[in-house]
Amino acid sequence: MKNKKEIKVIVKLLSAYKKNIVINMLLSIVLLGAYIVTPMLEQKIIDDGLISKNFSYLLKLVIVSAAVGIFSFLLEYLQLQIQAGVAASFRNRLKCESLAHGLRLKMQYLKKHTLLALMTDANIDVNNMSRVCSNDVFGILIEFIKVFGYLVGLLLLSWKLTIIVLLIVPVKILISNIVGRRTKDKMEELLKIQKNISRWQSDNYSGVEEIKNWNLYQHIEGEFQNLSGEREKSDKQIYMLSALDTSLKKTSEKLIFIVIYIFAALQIWNGSLTFGTFIAFIQYAGYLFAPIDVLSGLKMVLGNVLPSVKSQMNFMSMEEEKLTKGEKKIKVPQTILFNNITFSYEEQPILDNFSLELRRGEKTAILGLNGSGKSTLMQLLLRNYQPQKGNVCFDDTDIENYSLKEYRNMFSVMGQNVFLFNTSIENNIDMFRGDSSKAWKNEYKDVLSYVWNFPDKEKTIVGFNGTSLSGGEKQRVALVRSLAKKSEILILDEATSNCDVALEGLFKELLKENKHAFTICITHNYDMIENFDRVILLESGKVKYDGDAKDAFAYLQGVGEFQKKTQSSGKKRLRKRDVSNGYLL
Repeated sequence: MKNKKEIKVIVKLLSAYKKNIVINMLLSIVLLGAYIVTPMLEQKIIDDGLISKNFSYLLKLVIVSAAVGIFSFLLEYLQLQIQAGVAASFRNRLKCESLAHGLRLKMQYLKKHTLLALMTDANIDVNNMSRVCSNDVFGILIEFIKVFGYLVGLLLLSWKLTIIVLLIVPVKILISNIVGRRTKDKMEELLKIQKNISRWQSDNYSGVEEIKNWNLYQHIEGEFQNLSGEREKSDKQIYMLSALDTSLKKTSEKLIFIVIYIFAALQIWNGSLTFGTFIAFIQYAGYLFAPIDVLSGLKMVLGNVLPSVKSQMNFMSMEEEKLTKGEKKIKVPQTILFNNITFSYEEQPILDNFSLELRRGEKTAILGLNGSGKSTLMQLLLRNYQPQKGNVCFDDTDIENYSLKEYRNMFSVMGQNVFLFNTSIENNIDMFRGDSSKAWKNEYKDVLSYVWNFPDKEKTIVGFNGTSLSGGEKQRVALVRSLAKKSEILILDEATSNCDVALEGLFKELLKENKHAFTICITHNYDMIENFDRVILLESGKVKYDGDAKDAFAYLQGVGEFQKKTQSSGKKRLRKRDVSNGYLL
């Protein structure tokens, strides 16, 4: 059976709401009796009340009919309320599961697609999938019970007219099959277009400053117009297919009712059918078309839903990081060992049989060209990636044997591109840990001196990615965040690249007082190097130099690759001396 896996997934997802479905079924069974007697009551009102001019009997029948109707409406409203609750819970559950999965994905997926693009696609799929909670799917059994009730009632009124009505069933089934297949194909096209748009938005909207600076308005608008035009064209085709389906079915219903009117007229004239029976039959005969309409709607919905189910299955099958896997109890190591590491990213070799030992108590600076492997080492150490060969160890224990959640608690990381959440300064420092002591307020008050001038002080909301703060102020928050955690291993990845002179001075002082078991810094700033015990220079995935800062600088000058240069800002940096032979750090 085609789409068997996708249908199984839908059934499994709906099984979580089997209690709600059973309640709705029971309510439908109760309603069954009302659906059976309703056409018969209508016939009695006309024949035995109106035509017979029996007012008292008519009044009783009208009261009973009204009571049955009100009772039916109340139960149907309760069913809709249950259905709406299931639909809301269904969407919320899947979106939360998608986010939890997305946050735990291995880094190669996030680097290739970005979390924003993946989650946008997942939300599109979930919104489409939630249509299985619509009347076309969730209410299909309810509709069949309702139709069965009316069918029994109409058969009791006139089995001959009922047979004529049922003749339209194969015609409507044929229409549903033809239009349903076309709709499914068009929906798959639309889903691809929607995801292309979401990826395009993720790629381009974050570059709004470049768009402004380079006057790319017309280019970006043109690209969006093309994508949007494709989407609108596909939307229109799906809408027109739906309209065609409705029109063909209504036309077929009109034709069958012409036959019914002619046949009923002949029966009324020869006295075998009463006028009241005919009116009641016509009033409720349309309900017999409901099974076909429900099945048609079901096919149309599944045509929209199944591509999204398949896409969501592919997303949920992406491999997650195993946060709690690992039996070893973690402790602060004496050494961090990179043992014969080989690592490539998308067939681009970065490290080949690389080995390095970092020792506890040392402050280590790592230098190297872009692509030399310095950032890759940190990604491997943080377990964002795994080497293809070799391993990373804490002493003699492979780091993969530790629980990833506990393992990452050993680290504080500050990078070049600081990200702040749109919440208070204190939340961005505590990282939502709820540290009641707030010892960092006193310990790093000089670093955060500007904060105490804000009306709300540390309660100040920083805005989207810290837009209410200057670049230097964001750096200070990130610095305190990394230090206040008091982790055993501190990683500074180009942390001073955007710092002002004052903050760089604070960096130096804090490094002197450093109490971390391991401090690892990737930097291009010569003044920062002077504060480290050890300097490692990488070139093409190999260790070019490993020694102290003083000898490192002498080594670099000696081979004619670097020079020490003081800029007007007062910063000293390693600069490229020879384009063809030198290092660009």
